[in-house]
Amino acid sequence: MSEANQLTAEEHKWATDLSKACAKAGLEVENRFMMAAFAIVAKGDMKKAITRIQNWTRVERQHRLSEISEEEVTVWMQKKCHNIYRGIGPNKQNLSGISFDRGEFNPYDLKTEEDDRMHAKAMITAIQSANCTIAEVRRGMALMCPLKGITLAKMNPSVTKKTNALTQQAYPVKAKVIYLVDAPMIVPASFHVLRLFMKKKIMDRFVLVSSDKLDQHYDASALPPELGGTLSEDWPTIRARGLARYRQSVLELEAAEPPTLGV
Repeated sequence: MSEANQLTAEEHKWATDLSKACAKAGLEVENRFMMAAFAIVAKGDMKKAITRIQNWTRVERQHRLSEISEEEVTVWMQKKCHNIYRGIGPNKQNLSGISFDRGEFNPYDLKTEEDDRMHAKAMITAIQSANCTIAEVRRGMALMCPLKGITLAKMNPSVTKKTNALTQQAYPVKAKVIYLVDAPMIVPASFHVLRLFMKKKIMDRFVLVSSDKLDQHYDASALPPELGGTLSEDWPTIRARGLARYRQSVLELEAAEPPTLGV
């Protein structure tokens, strides 16, 4: 097993206890990687982990996410979310992440139930591509939201609420910092609305930053040219490589004997 997917003795106990709790509650988790991720994100709190698993199971079944292939969601993203996601390297705290351009994204383009399904799958695969080892799950993610061009017409509370419910309460991911880049005045002013349905600890992770100050948080090699960096790879390439690493991590955890999971 690679070093990036080694569990600590404490994390192994959390995952083992959670597996037993899931069996008792009649819950299924798709693989050992996800079981470990739920345990780590909850920091061993079985109640929180079980609640998140229940929420994730509900979302997965509602949208039938396991039935959507990577190819299908890639085609959909090219049509509905072209140039919305961008790959970025780790920040100066070594947190992996993705960039989601809210200025380019119009949530009102999501008009059908199928759009809701594909949007959920697109978000999950984007997260998986950047949060694809146990070490990255443990550290948490840095999310970037370029906001240049965003208007009130592009702010759909319903879509925002669904997105936050998926990432805050269901899928096992920790957003350690969220960079709001080039935010217009309407964004700080809207924070009082966001606080109605976002956890305080999440709100406290928002960082307002202008694009010309991103070098305080990232090396140029970690940012695409649109954000003032020199990262030349496009998003489909970065996403495909990250998803391949995620699949490898799943295989490593599945193949490991339980006694070898701890370090």
